[in-house]
Amino acid sequence: MHCDRCGVENPEEAVYCTGCGSTLHGGGDIVKTGP
Repeated sequence: MHCDRCGVENPEEAVYCTGCGSTLHGGGDIVKTGP
């Protein structure tokens, strides 16, 4: 799925974006930095 924040394509089962570290299913809040 595409990250709404940075546009990186992530695996459908991913919880955090591999590009910016935001949550993919929780509204896009940054919860960590980096992959």
